[in-house]
Amino acid sequence: MSEIRPLGAADIPSVASLFQRIFMRRSGAAPETLGAYLKSLFLDHPDYDPNIASQVYARGDGTVAGFIGVLPLPLSFEGTTRRGAVCGSLMVDGHADDPTAGARLIRTFLSGPQDVSLSETANETSEAMWRKLRGTILPAYSLEWVRVFRPAGFLVEGLAHKLAPARVLAPLAAPVDHIVQRCTRQAEAGRGGFVDADIDDAGLLELVPRFAS
Repeated sequence: MSEIRPLGAADIPSVASLFQRIFMRRSGAAPETLGAYLKSLFLDHPDYDPNIASQVYARGDGTVAGFIGVLPLPLSFEGTTRRGAVCGSLMVDGHADDPTAGARLIRTFLSGPQDVSLSETANETSEAMWRKLRGTILPAYSLEWVRVFRPAGFLVEGLAHKLAPARVLAPLAAPVDHIVQRCTRQAEAGRGGFVDADIDDAGLLELVPRFAS
């Protein structure tokens, strides 16, 4: 019988494989670096809370076929501490085998002890499930923007999603992007340009309210 249970360290390779196939649309084994990243994000997070944890969907034979990533979000409201949770990375392999798996993952997340539940970058399917579970969409926060840093690589990747053989052009994209970036840096330097620098926590906290407003 299938079950929804908290993510464990032993599940990371399976989740990385799901991520590789479903989100990145790539065949083959997931790189070890992907598994290490997912472990550091969902299990080794500084604010990790075992009661507000990521969940996996496991079939009757124990195969991990679904996942929802959950991160704790400590909040403060009018001087009172609140527990928030942010979920994302909802994915199910073989959705037709259990059409309710995705909804069960979301329902398990929503039934947690957090005071506030949030999600972001939901596709149409996830949004429909959220609405059925009485989730509210915030239009003012539903804006996205994209800045392309490597235009040739971006173009190749976009073509590869529609035409897989286009990925053979990837090695040619890198030198093109290098030239573009060099020309861009020269142009920005000529205009006074921008420079980046590390920032400490105090500096970040000072800037966030100004930019958020």
